[in-house]
Amino acid sequence: MNTETSRTIFTIGHSNMESGKFVALLNEHGIRAVADVRTSSYSKYIPHFNREPLRCELREHGIYFIVIASNERVELGARIDAACHINNDEIGAKTEGAI
Repeated sequence: MNTETSRTIFTIGHSNMESGKFVALLNEHGIRAVADVRTSSYSKYIPHFNREPLRCELREHGIYFIVIASNERVELGARIDAACHINNDEIGAKTEGAI
């Protein structure tokens, strides 16, 4: 593999950790950008992971933040509908060669 053109995508969940620990984990692994794929970028129980507080915290540490999923585009992120199910074959077809 040509290292000049290869890309690595990391995943991370915030769980209930403090924002400082979250930023430390990103820095530890050299992460310079975060893409939020949550359907709703809000946390009822952990408000420092709501969209704007998180964006501000990451900006203070030189980490770029972008929201990819939203209620209007649910290809990524959790589905609010409890009857939802995921077709892995369909997802694979949509993401093949995406990067």
